Amino acid sequence: MEPVQVFLAWSMETKGTDEVIRAVKAALEARSYKCYDWKEQPHPRNIGIEVQEQIRRSDILILEGSTVRPNLAFEVGFARALDVPVVVIKQEGTKELPEDFGAPRYINYPGEGADFARFEDEFGRLLDRLEQGGLSRGHRALRRRLGVLHERMQSVLTQHDADHPLLYLRSGWLDALASEVGNFGPLNIVTDPDYYSRCFAELRQWDEGPIKAIADLTDNTETFWLNDLEHLERMSARVTERIFLIDWKLFFGGEAELSRHIAMWRQQKSSHTSSDYDIYVATIDDAGPTARHPFGELAVGAHLLLLAPDCIGGYKQHSDGGPTGRRMLHIERDRHRFNLALRYYNAIKQRAVRFELDHDFFMLKREWLQKLEIGRWDRRWTRATEQRSPAYFERYDQHIRAWIPAYDQLIQYCAATVASEILRIYQASDTPVSILEIGYGTGSLTASIIPWIHTLCEPFDQLGQDYPVDRYRAIDRASQMRELAVRKVGDELGRVVRLLNKTAWEDVDDGVKHNVIFGSLVMHFLLGPDPTDEALRGFFHECARRLAVGGSLVFADCFAPDTDEGREAAVAAWRSWMVGNGLSEEYADAYLEGNPDMVTAASVPRLEAAAEAHNLYKAREKQVGSTQMFRLLVFQQRV
Repeated sequence: MEPVQVFLAWSMETKGTDEVIRAVKAALEARSYKCYDWKEQPHPRNIGIEVQEQIRRSDILILEGSTVRPNLAFEVGFARALDVPVVVIKQEGTKELPEDFGAPRYINYPGEGADFARFEDEFGRLLDRLEQGGLSRGHRALRRRLGVLHERMQSVLTQHDADHPLLYLRSGWLDALASEVGNFGPLNIVTDPDYYSRCFAELRQWDEGPIKAIADLTDNTETFWLNDLEHLERMSARVTERIFLIDWKLFFGGEAELSRHIAMWRQQKSSHTSSDYDIYVATIDDAGPTARHPFGELAVGAHLLLLAPDCIGGYKQHSDGGPTGRRMLHIERDRHRFNLALRYYNAIKQRAVRFELDHDFFMLKREWLQKLEIGRWDRRWTRATEQRSPAYFERYDQHIRAWIPAYDQLIQYCAATVASEILRIYQASDTPVSILEIGYGTGSLTASIIPWIHTLCEPFDQLGQDYPVDRYRAIDRASQMRELAVRKVGDELGRVVRLLNKTAWEDVDDGVKHNVIFGSLVMHFLLGPDPTDEALRGFFHECARRLAVGGSLVFADCFAPDTDEGREAAVAAWRSWMVGNGLSEEYADAYLEGNPDMVTAASVPRLEAAAEAHNLYKAREKQVGSTQMFRLLVFQQRV
């Protein structure tokens, strides 16, 4: 920031001022203040305008007031209107200042030839106090912006020599701005998010305490992180540390997008003027279930600004006469709320990964997986899924993507194939179709099928006809899974699908027939490790008992090659994929050891033979992903 600007004016009539002038200027020079001395300047014709311009540019006025000259009243009055600090220096024994001067600060100095030590000490202490208040960088910055606003509004008035509608429009805008300041008080800022970048840039002038922030890249409020390269320096110049929140799915299929973020973070750290700017990366879900944003339910995203010791910022939803859900930037001075915000910030930082300049996508992913123990298979976990620890369920959607190659593609193919089978059966029978999902888990497959069912049924709804799909039942033995699936499926429960805590096959009524029975990553569980031919025939027997005439089975799962050599090679390729995508060798080995029902899964030819015994034939087969272990199989009933 520019040095303190000082306006000096001395009376020509007071004698013995040379020594006090030297003392004042020496004190100001020692503090690197920049002085405008009226006595040393050429005087233009329009002195009044010159005085006003110089006072507007000044941070403090130091005036000699011994003679109470008329100019003094104008200078003091104009400065007070701009809230510029005024210091009046008077020679001892001279006339008192009039009361209507508003009691500006003033100190006496001795006459010619006297000892100036006391005056110098008092003057120095006065400047010290002012530097903590009216001459602080924050006060000066705000006053200068007010001065710029005043000048620009004055230029508007100058450009209109008669009444004009633009004057009223400007007046309304200023009134709205004043209302924002007035409605929320001097300790808060409430304004449009578009102003945040400009507001934040001014913090470069403040160096009293640490600045910490959370930038939520999953929310579209701060779009400048994505498309404004000029913001990088403005938004990081004084930051001590910042946490960037991303969608965890970027680690599993979002390499291009996350790599763009990494390039931005690298540029920020490289161009930062200070070495103590740390960047952390976390996902939007890493705050933990107990962490709460200090703005509560009104908070927009997880954005947060922390300015120690008592200032926080973020975004809130507002419906103050404008559009519902309007987003506004809130910055508040509140020590209690600051402490709440700090706890929220630290809860996320505890689970965040520190970003380093040499990080690329895979290095960052590997550290994130290890930090949060994603993909860790607890060797104590048994086949009783519902008895596994909370760590299994809370991070299941992330665990599964660390374990299963092309998991999202597997779900997409399965959902599309189920949809295809529904259409095939409906077209053949012209009667509503009933479907049963085995092992819905966290609801990924369920949530992928429901939108398609809505689209299919919409025309029938408009015509008042029966829906093509009249019943969607989904079962899972783990109640913890139901809690997760409910969040994902949401309002569709009851209206479209029923999620039931049941076990296949004992809890599934064989008196109710379904046209399509399907599931993802569940067949191997039902068959068990290294299944016998009897177990395979038993599986298809249970399916056939519940399958309607002409129905089909759709399963996306793990299927081993038909030879021992082929299976070993496929499992080795699977392990190589897990390690190559960030999982540690320890975690990969623990997963394979803990899931023998997948490693020793039945081959497709053995499944075909077992299905044939129940009048089912393989209608479709598709490999999913780069390894040979994962496939989509469709079995249809012969009619």
